[in-house]
Amino acid sequence: MKKEIEILSTRPLDFELVNSAKANDIAITSIEFIKTIPLESNLITEEIDKFSKLNIAVIFTSANAVKAVFSKIESTPNWTFYCISGKTMEELVKYVPSSTILDTAENGALLAEKIIAHNYIKECLFFCGDKRMNTMPTSLLNKGIQLTELVVYQTVLTPQKLKRSFDGILFFSPTAVNSFFSLNNVSEKTALFSIGETTTKALKEFSKNEIITSTFPSAKQLINLVKQHYFKNQLSD
Repeated sequence: MKKEIEILSTRPLDFELVNSAKANDIAITSIEFIKTIPLESNLITEEIDKFSKLNIAVIFTSANAVKAVFSKIESTPNWTFYCISGKTMEELVKYVPSSTILDTAENGALLAEKIIAHNYIKECLFFCGDKRMNTMPTSLLNKGIQLTELVVYQTVLTPQKLKRSFDGILFFSPTAVNSFFSLNNVSEKTALFSIGETTTKALKEFSKNEIITSTFPSAKQLINLVKQHYFKNQLSD
């Protein structure tokens, strides 16, 4: 009987993706290493309501921020948007016309470059979490773009000690990387799959293992990389 490839996902995956992998003899176990909690306070609600009345360019780098903001808005604001592609954009178009999204990019650094290239943008509003990366805000501020930040969700680490090893592990954020390695190590044979360059950079701080990085920030793309990686290895055995 053919041995299944054992993969750990550090966040829950859609049922369809798990089944798709299963059909290729890849068994996925999901364990959450972080949780996101929308911040609930009158102050945040009032701030979002205040900004919703302005014509302004808004930045989203997380689907969690999109959900947190639009859960507090009754009507579509007159905003234009810059956002990360993949899951963040998929969530955003549930609430706004795609025509209002001025540009997208695979990560914060590239998104900052695109915003800067639109040299008519002088001010942006950035909805983010409490553990957001500094790369994009620093780039914008260095170019004289005024940036207002509003933290709308909190990320809580939920590390768990693994009781067994896996052939590969999927990582979706630097915070999840930190949470995982706070209690765990990986064997030299374990392949690490990363959602993007920022997460890969975090992984390199903890491991010298092979890291396979997605060029597009989506769970589906990451699962495709898993299939390609192990199918290639089987052919070369």
